[in-house]
Amino acid sequence: MDTKDRNKLLFWAARFYGAIIAFALLFFVFGHAFWGGIGAFQSTKEIAGFIGFPILTLIGLLSAQFFPRTGGIITLMGMGLLYAMMPDTILNVYFGSATLAGLLFVIAGIRNRPTSSSDGYRLSENF
Repeated sequence: MDTKDRNKLLFWAARFYGAIIAFALLFFVFGHAFWGGIGAFQSTKEIAGFIGFPILTLIGLLSAQFFPRTGGIITLMGMGLLYAMMPDTILNVYFGSATLAGLLFVIAGIRNRPTSSSDGYRLSENF
């Protein structure tokens, strides 16, 4: 297996794993929006944590399907905001899985960056 095949496998693994996490986050967001309501937040800390996870994380995972590096960075920023606001969630496996998806996208994006500015950044040609 050469480097190009490994990069393609890494990208598709990140894409599949990120799609599963994004699908679960959609249920989380819709459930909170329709049944929890905005009044369910107890503090500003919880609102900031909710913006980090699931809102920024979901935006990052969905954009990472088309722009892996950028979407992965947005995902990691959202998870970082959650971890900063609620440090007790750092060891939670579910939150860690979203962080892992963001890391996979960042690694896939870095490994697939164009070698020159004329190459562009097109998924169909690089992946």
